[in-house]
Amino acid sequence: MKTYYTGIQYLRGVAAISVIVYHAMVMQAVSQFFPSPVGNFGVDVFFVISGFIMWVTTTTGKKVTPGEFFRARLFRVFPLYWFFTWALLIAIFTVPSAFLNQRNLDIIYTLKSFFLIPARNPDVGDVTPLYTIGWTLVYEMFFYVVFALALFFNDGRHRLICLASVFCALVLIGIVITPKGAIGVTYTSPVLLEFLSGIMIGVNINRLSNLNTRYGFIFLGLSIMCFVWGYLNEAVLSRVIAFGPGAILLVVSSLVFEKRLTRKPNRVALLLGGASYSMYLAHPIAQRAWYVAETRVSGSLSTLQSAVIYSIGAVVVGIVGGVICYFLIEKPGIALGRKVKQKLSSGAER
Repeated sequence: MKTYYTGIQYLRGVAAISVIVYHAMVMQAVSQFFPSPVGNFGVDVFFVISGFIMWVTTTTGKKVTPGEFFRARLFRVFPLYWFFTWALLIAIFTVPSAFLNQRNLDIIYTLKSFFLIPARNPDVGDVTPLYTIGWTLVYEMFFYVVFALALFFNDGRHRLICLASVFCALVLIGIVITPKGAIGVTYTSPVLLEFLSGIMIGVNINRLSNLNTRYGFIFLGLSIMCFVWGYLNEAVLSRVIAFGPGAILLVVSSLVFEKRLTRKPNRVALLLGGASYSMYLAHPIAQRAWYVAETRVSGSLSTLQSAVIYSIGAVVVGIVGGVICYFLIEKPGIALGRKVKQKLSSGAER
């Protein structure tokens, strides 16, 4: 079973750009002009992809120990996240005009934010870290913890039963007791089922890869229909119901198309997929910088025209800023992380 999928790489880029588009429309200064923003589904696509990738990369080739898996995830997630969290802290004190809302800095809350521990945001009351875009990473890290523990099961079937049992039980607990605390709300969220769905796709990857391409078009069409239905009913549905089915079908369709996509990969699409994590984390700061620049030139964003100009520019700077971040920060950071892990491994062997 291979671990690199061209279609999945494309979808990473699509997911990141969709989130960038969404945030370009929901920023408070322009949200009145965009009552129905689009792109929120990108997060759900990320969650399904994460479940899929973690399964296929740990069931192929060399056995991965729980410690090795978790260390790899820590080195992958935290350095870039910490970079932008620190950047936000510096911006709060040096460029307060970039923020429409007053920022309340609580030490305990800030520490929890750095380590992706669920906590109530003192500004808005929801469960998000200081660098609010990191709320998805809170779920990712919990998923990684559970997945790492499941790796103690050497047999794939037992591991799958463990993961399915844990995530289904947590979601059921959340439905039954409806927890109010930040940790309870997060760790019993139905969103966890999207990770599990990705795992199930990974379990069935061989069957999906052998399907005729026409099934890929069917899954893609169904995915689009699900996303449209979820978008139209988002206000009355939980996100896992509104966007989960569409995200699952979209990932499935990409895997059915994999043989065709691999024949002649698109370099730009692969680049955007590779830079997706940087785009996801960098775009809020890039968009804030764009907001400050535009308001200083044209004043407040009080007309539809100015709002459209801001939003288009916010999408562009979000993508470009993310790609720059990928080359200047993320890639060198990954290379450095590999060297550190190699030294740690060699030291442990001694």
